[in-house]
Amino acid sequence: MNFKVILLTVLPFLTVASFGQEVTPQFLQDPTQYGKTMEANVGVDIQGSPYYRDEFSRALAFVVKEGQSLSLSKVRYNVLREQLEFENSGRMMYLDPVIFSQFILLIGSDSVVFRNRIEGIRNIPPTSYVNIVYEGKNKWLVKPIKNVINDPEATYGSTKKKLIQNDQSFYLIKPTKEVVSFKMNTRSLTKSVGVDSKKITEYLNSNGYSLENPNHYKDIFKWLDAQL
Repeated sequence: MNFKVILLTVLPFLTVASFGQEVTPQFLQDPTQYGKTMEANVGVDIQGSPYYRDEFSRALAFVVKEGQSLSLSKVRYNVLREQLEFENSGRMMYLDPVIFSQFILLIGSDSVVFRNRIEGIRNIPPTSYVNIVYEGKNKWLVKPIKNVINDPEATYGSTKKKLIQNDQSFYLIKPTKEVVSFKMNTRSLTKSVGVDSKKITEYLNSNGYSLENPNHYKDIFKWLDAQL
């Protein structure tokens, strides 16, 4: 597995810089500097995936203060644990979210940006990562959420299974730093964001978009941003 360190003067948002000359970062000799060893789920039987996506992908991760980006060739983002996981010398590790404030998953031709230290969002710790879907006049964010719950379909007296429940929260951050929480339905977008429901319906129908399809979020947020 190859790791590369790039010194940057400006952290890119969606533009991925050239990886440059390969070097051996210090944390390969001392994994505790940037990486932490994962704890095994001993005796825990949980159904469902904790990951943002099950497939591995490449990623760029950015150190908070050092102006460095770290390139990793095989990672997965564990939403349940809030960890960007990678393999180092045959063992699974994760990057310390206190050190790394941003990472970009490189999925095909797409770049999916996650950032922590987002101010003003209630009930989200500073080290929790939020997906920055679109940045225009405003910032449009999605927070993936995974919780472990008891199987609601388990019958009385049977062995209780644990399931991973998927959810997400949506946020708009205005230039004034005001944070608006909303749901992805026309009623909430009209009430919370302030865009007329008829205009939203016409836009969705004319473009074949759905508020329930995550693949459409970026285009929808871009359009909504232009309406504000």
